[in-house]
Amino acid sequence: MKRSASLRAACLAAATALALVPSAQAARVSATGTVRGGGLTANAPRGPIALSRSAADGQRRFSVPVTVTDARGTGEGWRLIVEADPDTGSGVRLLATGASATCASGTCTPPRDTVSYPVEVLGTAPSPATVFDAARTSGFGRFTITTTFSLALEPSSASIPAEVGLRFLTVSGP
Repeated sequence: MKRSASLRAACLAAATALALVPSAQAARVSATGTVRGGGLTANAPRGPIALSRSAADGQRRFSVPVTVTDARGTGEGWRLIVEADPDTGSGVRLLATGASATCASGTCTPPRDTVSYPVEVLGTAPSPATVFDAARTSGFGRFTITTTFSLALEPSSASIPAEVGLRFLTVSGP
């Protein structure tokens, strides 16, 4: 009896151990697929931007939020470029005086901006101008880039316009 009970216990232990060992075939899984990145886009307010009254120093300051989405997944970086409407007027000088980025939604890798401010957008420098950038391996996701501008008169001009037309676009690469 003692031997039969020991044999039964040994068989039960062996069966339990075999039941807990996973099959070698079940552990091997392979899968293939293709991951495609999205695009690089900029969405800015449409139409001319109305300017507030002049500051005491004769300049008009304003900010423009632009939503930039980099869903490419390439790590190339990107630049936010602005072009001023040449009909804004002669004798005015438009400068981008700074910019900031905030994650607009989801998961973001913050952009590393390397632009040195101020950046001349309209005046003696040719338009368009880079007003913000994301260095390589940064700027993944959806961001609101808020650029601050200052519009001033050249000494020979009569008046600052009441509105300014700006066009924003994104370009791949730093």
